[in-house]
Amino acid sequence: MTERTERGIRHLTPEGRNGAYGTERSGKGRVFHGRFVSAPEPDTLQVMDSAYVSVDAAGRIRSIRPEKPDTEGGAETVELGDALVIPAFTDLHLHSAQLPMAGLGCDGTGEEWFRLYCHPTEQAYAEPENAERVNAALTDQLLRYGSLHAVMMTASDLPSALNLVSHLRRRGLEAFVGKMNSDFSEDGQAPETTEASLQGTETLIRALEGEDRIRCILSPEYIPACSEALLDALGRLAKRYGLPVQSHMNENPFDTAAVRKRFPEERTYARVWDRFGLFGQTPTVMAHCTYAEEESLALMARRGVFLAYCPDAIVHIPNDRYLNVRECMRKGIPVGLGSDVGGGHTLDMRRVIVNAQLVSKVSGRTDPLTLTEAFYLGTRGGGRFFGDTGCFAEGMYFDALVIDDRELRQFRPYTLPERLARFLYAGSAEMIRGRILRGVRTG
Repeated sequence: MTERTERGIRHLTPEGRNGAYGTERSGKGRVFHGRFVSAPEPDTLQVMDSAYVSVDAAGRIRSIRPEKPDTEGGAETVELGDALVIPAFTDLHLHSAQLPMAGLGCDGTGEEWFRLYCHPTEQAYAEPENAERVNAALTDQLLRYGSLHAVMMTASDLPSALNLVSHLRRRGLEAFVGKMNSDFSEDGQAPETTEASLQGTETLIRALEGEDRIRCILSPEYIPACSEALLDALGRLAKRYGLPVQSHMNENPFDTAAVRKRFPEERTYARVWDRFGLFGQTPTVMAHCTYAEEESLALMARRGVFLAYCPDAIVHIPNDRYLNVRECMRKGIPVGLGSDVGGGHTLDMRRVIVNAQLVSKVSGRTDPLTLTEAFYLGTRGGGRFFGDTGCFAEGMYFDALVIDDRELRQFRPYTLPERLARFLYAGSAEMIRGRILRGVRTG
């Protein structure tokens, strides 16, 4: 197999044998034949016009070839025809309780948004019948939009989180799920006590022990909503169980100032998280980071802390600053995309990818994200938090979306990169005709 490199696009052409992807190993599994596009790196669009992807029984890719491999071992061949096949999307940050308010309050201030929509909606999520409706709709939409991997923060009550886990299991999605921890408020109106917050978290930890696809993630809401006792206890839980962490950091000028006022001895928001063992000591993802100091960004890079970039949310936050995502990647910070529903207004990762590029174009910079970079962020970028997913290469899980884009190809022949661009910008979720997780159709 030979490569032809042109403007950052790798075309795997059908000449030769046993190229960079190696030779196929024996064993049962499946072989998928089709047209594949993925972005293994931010600056590389990998294009395979006609390839056979051999997947073992565990769902991992064992070879990619231009010719059909020997299937005498019993591997089934799945013909995907002329469809466009791309990696499944990863949503690196969303709030399950806030789905009913997506799109509301986008023309108000941050304070109004919390008072009129966020807090009442999260309180309603504690009602069992409402949690059932919301979680069923949430998992349905994630499947519909092709986000087969998601990092989710629930509300502060435990039953709604356990209900979400049951829906995720039923629909076969992969997720990190965390019960939100929030025991501190300047006005004394915190949604839970420290003891209840920790008890609920430990119950969720035990409920997910031994799970492969749905894992627990510690979820302090953000520093201004957590007492020092809670933060200290969560840091000890992270260390004891090796649990990942998710939260928010430097979302706007107000939370940044509140953290500095409360912890004047620490120079940055990141140093407060770090003080409590919640910043890269275990796998960590922080959403937004719009006002992150250079010292915080440097610590994120050193610790491998993921940035969940949420373009739909940042345009609704009252601020005068946009984060340079490309510069964050240059610094070595791992970056993925989050819908941030309900701060964002849609779970459709296709639209979030496009908006990531559009926001970078209108925020006054001369180096906006390319579409390949934005596509990478919505697939392999966020997928790195889950491990071996997000692109098509040996050893990766075969997690894919099968796109029937015929109605976008009625005017002239399009190359595979053009088909990808057309789908992202002009397509729809209805074009996703197949969802494959670990080599098996799901949904």
